[in-house]
Amino acid sequence: MVSAPRQIAARLLASPFGPADFLEHRLESDPAVRALPSNDRRLVQELLFGVTRWRMTLDWLIARKTDGRTQPPVLQHLLRLGLYQLYFLDRIPGFAAVNETVELARELGFSRSTGFINAVLRSHLREHAALSQELLALRHTDPATGWSHPQWLVDRWSRTLDAESLQKLLGWNNSPPHTFARANLLLTTADALSADWKSEGVGANRIQQDWIPEGLMFEIGEHPPLASLPSFQKGGFYLQDPSTLLAVHELGARPGETILDACAADLLRPAMYQAWHRITVPGREGGPTAVYDVTGGLCENNDKFAVDRELPVCGCGDLLVIHDTGAHGRSMGYNYNGKLRSAEVLLGADGSTRLIRRAETP
Repeated sequence: MVSAPRQIAARLLASPFGPADFLEHRLESDPAVRALPSNDRRLVQELLFGVTRWRMTLDWLIARKTDGRTQPPVLQHLLRLGLYQLYFLDRIPGFAAVNETVELARELGFSRSTGFINAVLRSHLREHAALSQELLALRHTDPATGWSHPQWLVDRWSRTLDAESLQKLLGWNNSPPHTFARANLLLTTADALSADWKSEGVGANRIQQDWIPEGLMFEIGEHPPLASLPSFQKGGFYLQDPSTLLAVHELGARPGETILDACAADLLRPAMYQAWHRITVPGREGGPTAVYDVTGGLCENNDKFAVDRELPVCGCGDLLVIHDTGAHGRSMGYNYNGKLRSAEVLLGADGSTRLIRRAETP
């Protein structure tokens, strides 16, 4: 009898994929997976994700022993499962990987193919050391196949990276990712969230870095499906890589920099087609000037109201007036990235002003 994790992994791999159909969704929604003990669930995930990550490399290994002949899809999946255990899972004995894969083929109704599967896998088992060395060499002679990456992506990276850096990036990119969570400190505290996770069976460790506020980021270990956790459903945390905070730290405002509170959500035309608008700083006329890029607060490189514009030297609290925005300026605005649109004021011919649309609020 083949172990349940291998049966489930083979079934999930062989099932046709549809739009927005991801492996993690299959794992979390499959009743058979959810009924497994935690160790078996981890094995299913390892087999499913591992075979997918190393698919091109595994197919190269299969072709080495089948003269490149195309195999029926289910047999190809079975051979990938067996070879992944042989080459990438040291904790599983080779003979066990072969026997389990052969028995799995028999249980799935491929009894006539068990001899073929057994021959391919045992040939790899006998030549494991030599073929492992070939795999290592393949990563340098054919990085796309050796690291199981699309050729176009390897070509793109090769244009900007030296050979050593390319190898490091490919290895990192094909390693199992860590799972990180950011506490929503508007709704909870680090201690309260840790207590919730303990009761929910989640293992987590706080991340300490000088650019991460205390109690904000955690590395998640063993856990049930995260979307099913009450702490997640209540908004106590969300998934976010710590590197996003490093980017904010490195790119944040520095002494001497002034941040504009407007963005393309208020006036889209400069970002969309580089429309030119006169900009003035009331109260600073006639004073010293400097050359500025007047940029908005969106995470987009085209969120700019002006580039290399000479303006009066200004600082925190100064008002910048962007002229000639037109009556349709607000109608072109939008709420990208959660930004709220500003108020709209009508300027009369006599210089009077009247609020005609209030600023948006959360």
